[in-house]
Parts: sequence; structure tokens; C-alpha cells
Amino acid sequence: MACQTSPKSEDTSNPGTEDFAKLVTQLDEFKQEQKRIDSINKKSAFPVTVSIEIIDTSFFDEDKGKNISLAFITEQHPYEKRTMYTVKYDKDNKKIVTVTKAHKQFEKTDAGTPEDVPLPPIR
Repeated sequence: MACQTSPKSEDTSNPGTEDFAKLVTQLDEFKQEQKRIDSINKKSAFPVTVSIEIIDTSFFDEDKGKNISLAFITEQHPYEKRTMYTVKYDKDNKKIVTVTKAHKQFEKTDAGTPEDVPLPPIR
């Protein structure tokens, strides 16, 4: 199965949104996610996709008064959706200003340990 990439946008009437989406797809982080998803799809029965979701105006407090758009590089499983990266785009200068890896991603420790599973008492 190939990686399915579906850039999404809340405001498709804004021509700057398309430019931003193109810039995001050219990021090394996005390309790495695509490769990782392709690898998962080769070994998994459940399809996983990577997508881009764009918000025209940032809702972060630190961006108030600035002309910033946001993009979220997300990983979509049949049962879950995760944000992998947050990308900030300066609409005035038409350039990406930050790419931030999500604070919480699935890690080996999220799967639990044998001590986490309660066992019935031994008789």
C-alpha cells in the first residue's frame, strides 16, 4: 500500500493556503513521515495516512498580532489521529518560521509494561 497524502485546508479560497501546503510537503519532516507511513503500511493490515491540516489564523497566544497560519502534519489510523508536527507560516514574509515536533507521540513506554497488567492471585 502506498502512503495516502491528503492536504486539507479550512480556507481553500485563500491562495496563500495552497502555497503554504506546498511548502509543508517539501519539508524533510513531512517526507520522513511519508516514508515511515509507507513502511507501516507494508507491514500492517490497517491503512495509515499522513495529511496536512491548515488553519488560516493561528490561535496560539504567542502569535497574537502576527499574521501567522498553522499547519498540522497528522497521522491518521482507522481508530486514532495524531498530530506529528506543528508548522507556523508567516503570511507577510511567505515563509515557514517554525516546525515543532509534537510533545507526545506513541512510544514504547505507552504500550505498558508487564507490571501494568493486573494478574489474578495465585491459588
